[in-house]
Amino acid sequence: QLIESTKRNPSNYFLYLYEGSSRDAKSLVSSFGKKNSAISVRFFEANYKQANEFARGIVQELGLNISPYALNYLLSTLNFNLALIQKELEKLAILNEPIEVAHIDSLVYSTAPLAVEKAIISLFKKEDITTTINHLIELGEDIFALLRAIERFLQQLFLFNAYIRLNGAPNSKEILGYQLPKFVENERAALANRIKPATLLKIYQILLEAELLIKTSPASTKESLFYATLIKIREVL
Repeated sequence: QLIESTKRNPSNYFLYLYEGSSRDAKSLVSSFGKKNSAISVRFFEANYKQANEFARGIVQELGLNISPYALNYLLSTLNFNLALIQKELEKLAILNEPIEVAHIDSLVYSTAPLAVEKAIISLFKKEDITTTINHLIELGEDIFALLRAIERFLQQLFLFNAYIRLNGAPNSKEILGYQLPKFVENERAALANRIKPATLLKIYQILLEAELLIKTSPASTKESLFYATLIKIREVL
């Protein structure tokens, strides 16, 4: 109806931003075709080369003195988020001195916690998370911290599943004690509804066994055992 209403008046504009999976976007794309005087545009996240070129352009524009290593470190810390990269470079330029890794560690907030949550959500959607996990480990994220983060997320899905079964609809404030943004709440509820309680329990058992195995294994095998655990989780989902 919104599209039809927009078509009737040439001064109307209807913009729709979809941030879900490409698989679910197919029906949306068909609605924004030439027959409806519309167009659909797909945006991709910047890769390392693109982010580096963008950052070097900002550095040159600001006249910022930053070593190549420190710049790469900043890109990794901010998970190649172009908007954050620009803002942080502008902030660092205020110092009016050569920028090194120590400045970034003390003044720039890492996006690693957000990347961890994004990776876990992708894992439970059976999407490939190898690149993200590699990146997090390179940043120094602890394997056991990642396992605990997956366990916490799993517990949330258990709670959402039980609450929805009893009440018919999610309420994150009652479930968790604090209100999640609506889109996050809906995403948690969708995952909790899609994954059976028996499957969640099986994943929890996989995590418990993996934590014990990794703790008692040589350091050289810990990372490979962690990846094996992620593969097992995907197999049961």
